[in-house]
Amino acid sequence: MTLAPLCAGAAAGRRDAIESAARTAIDAGCTAAEIREALLTLAPFCGFPRALDALAAAGPVIGISPQRSAESDAGSTIARGRAVVDRVYGAGAARVRSNLETVDAEVAAWIERDAYGNVLSRPGISASLRERIAVVLLAAQGLRNQLSGHIRGALNCGATATEVAEFL
Repeated sequence: MTLAPLCAGAAAGRRDAIESAARTAIDAGCTAAEIREALLTLAPFCGFPRALDALAAAGPVIGISPQRSAESDAGSTIARGRAVVDRVYGAGAARVRSNLETVDAEVAAWIERDAYGNVLSRPGISASLRERIAVVLLAAQGLRNQLSGHIRGALNCGATATEVAEFL
């Protein structure tokens, strides 16, 4: 898929390559909204600075400046986050939550609420595609501990092993 090189370049901070990779993705049939959603996925995996740089670099190609979405209440954000964690990690979701809380309970809550509830639960691209993007972002940064969980997550969300391998 043409989003993989775009996301890998963005994760690596290759701002110089993002515009051309975004153009390649458009030429291959991706919409501007899909590219934006893919780049928003950088926020929880690579940080807001990388996401902002990538969105700014892709801006001339995707040319969208969407309106701010209506804020959802904290309860619905937490519920969406829990649901996405459950889907991504399946039977291992409780273990993942426990492992995160062992490291830092406050950060674990942020991850579920903010990363999963605010970003990874967004509409616009499928959970399968968003998880394959997560795999690329983690691989580009050499983050092996999280990588294996998101490979399983992509499979749990409906990606095939071939689709995950093609993204890598």
